[in-house]
Amino acid sequence: MKVIKNSELVCKRMNIRNHLYALFPLMVFTLIISIGVYLFYQRYGIPDSSMKGIMILLYSVFAIPALFLHLEYIIHDRVSSLTIDNINKNGIYRKGKSEIVFSFDEIESVYFFGETKDFNNLTTQNHSFYFFKLKNNKDFIVSCLVVRNIENIIPKISINKNRRFFPSILFEDMIKKN
Repeated sequence: MKVIKNSELVCKRMNIRNHLYALFPLMVFTLIISIGVYLFYQRYGIPDSSMKGIMILLYSVFAIPALFLHLEYIIHDRVSSLTIDNINKNGIYRKGKSEIVFSFDEIESVYFFGETKDFNNLTTQNHSFYFFKLKNNKDFIVSCLVVRNIENIIPKISINKNRRFFPSILFEDMIKKN
């Protein structure tokens, strides 16, 4: 999945770079746990069942949320794209066969759901999504696997940042009620 970019048109889709960026904290955490297990094994031998249980529990508490979010974002955005035309000041969000065409003036609000720099929970810190609400009562969600910094693509856009310890799209109904 490639990104098309020239001076006036930006087309964003899922790409490997965004996947790696989102999963980087989990990869570092896995490396640290692996080194810790290896050093423990070298020093003390094969750990007993209680130590294995503690290591599995520790890894699960941090790894499962990140893997869940990543899988959720892949399922949500596997057939979606966001095309921004800065010359004509409009955009097109496509998901499957449906399409939402909007101008920048029609954007009522953009919400960012994810972690900010002062709020961090380790392995899910790079997972986030944007919720676009348009004036014609249409809305859509774009995850970090499609676009990471929407403010770099759409200039002069106002973004309402919402800190989330676990930024899941499944809670979309809660978002729409706000």
